Amino acid sequence: MRTNCAKRRTINLSRGYFLLGLTCVLLLFSCLTKSTNIQNKLIGTWVLDSELYPRGGIHKVSGETRIIKFLDKSSYTYEWWQEDLTNKYYGNYFILQNPNRKLYTIAFVPDLQIFETDTNREYMNFDIISLTDSSLETFEESKNVKNSDGSYSRFNGRYIYKRHR
Repeated sequence: MRTNCAKRRTINLSRGYFLLGLTCVLLLFSCLTKSTNIQNKLIGTWVLDSELYPRGGIHKVSGETRIIKFLDKSSYTYEWWQEDLTNKYYGNYFILQNPNRKLYTIAFVPDLQIFETDTNREYMNFDIISLTDSSLETFEESKNVKNSDGSYSRFNGRYIYKRHR
């Protein structure tokens, strides 16, 4: 009788580990599938359309152009210009999900640009607020904004990119 009980415990334990392992694999697959869906939606050209101002309201961007091209599931180009000042970056990107942030983050890793003795490193990432077939809304870096009374407030840059067809 002891042998049958021991066998049953072993079978129940094995079944428990199997179910736990299967649950972990399914959770991992669902996270990977969500990231893949986001990557598939991102592929294409996105042009900065509007931004949220610290004093309120979303306004069309004027005088500055930003274009992000997601070339495939890992490569990108980023072009920025304002009047006669311009820059273009190439590199890879990754989509990360941090449960504490509750948003997907795109982390850009540009190739290094070397100008004579200087090395240019551009750091850029943003959180995806919403993503549709035609619109990408993001939170970018936090900034300190000076108020009219001289004090400062934290402000998160919020930008809306439109898909360029």
